[in-house]
Amino acid sequence: VDHVPLFSLCQKHLRKAKSNFCTAEVRRVVYTTIEGCPNHQVVERLEKNRDLALALTAEKPYEGNEVKEVKKLLEECKHCNLTFAQVMAVVWLRIGDSKSSHWKHVILGLHLLRNLILHGPIMSVSSAVDGIPEIFLLQFYQSKIVEAERSTQLAASQIFELLKDIGGIFARRRKGLAGKVQTGKLQNENSKWANYLIRRLPIDVKFRHLHVMFIPDEAMKPMSGGHDRRTSRETRAAGGNETRSR
Repeated sequence: VDHVPLFSLCQKHLRKAKSNFCTAEVRRVVYTTIEGCPNHQVVERLEKNRDLALALTAEKPYEGNEVKEVKKLLEECKHCNLTFAQVMAVVWLRIGDSKSSHWKHVILGLHLLRNLILHGPIMSVSSAVDGIPEIFLLQFYQSKIVEAERSTQLAASQIFELLKDIGGIFARRRKGLAGKVQTGKLQNENSKWANYLIRRLPIDVKFRHLHVMFIPDEAMKPMSGGHDRRTSRETRAAGGNETRSR
């Protein structure tokens, strides 16, 4: 329970178990209690994701499928939870590394930031905008290593140009999401009509196309409805005149 001190829980356990109240027993009970706590599992997962972000932006080449791990990290960040905050902290840590020997940290940090902007949670965009002064200065990054200077300036310029057009960022995000919806999952044989819109239609489809899909007759015969109504009015008027004449 959150409001119960850990020492009280351990004291209660030792008293009920009739164990010796000594340092060794207290340590054992504390360790067992913490390991079984759900909050401890959250912290462990958070640290694991932070270590993954550090490994993906380290100078040492990542041992494993880097693309797969980046996607996994973005998936962990999608709910703007504590993992997202830790990953963004790692990004700014790498980008702000001013040591000339750590120039790969800056480039890899910029690459991870770009992936977050285009494929991560929407809060990534606002977080990147908050750090735009640092990104702007990196466009004029100087180093004795030609490759480091050119690569850093290019990566910073790409992100800076992205952030100059927020509408363009959202358009690219929608396009990427639409591609995932269309090609990311196989169709289920038991799918119903209720899931048709999700499975088939692009996310950015216009409303007029939806209207035509649900009421195709109006699109095929745009004047038929008006013609029928006009004919009906003329028939009723003729009937009324005939009645009055009688």
